[in-house]
Amino acid sequence: KPAVLVASQKLAGKTFVFTGKIEKLDSAGKRYTRDVMQELVLENGGAVMDDVKNGTTHLVQADPLSQSNKTQKAAKLGVH
Repeated sequence: KPAVLVASQKLAGKTFVFTGKIEKLDSAGKRYTRDVMQELVLENGGAVMDDVKNGTTHLVQADPLSQSNKTQKAAKLGVH
């Protein structure tokens, strides 16, 4: 992938982990996939990781009722 240009620092200091098949439509019908969401995090100064660990600040999941390993580990670490 090409380097991501940082547009803002709104998410600086925040680290995101994504889990599940993530796809969301906004009110205008624009589709947001996991890749698009991850790119938005990077463009706004945040970091994206593959696994939940110390330092993870946010878990973005397709199913809020999921009991996946990532969800369980995030809960133990107090990640929202």
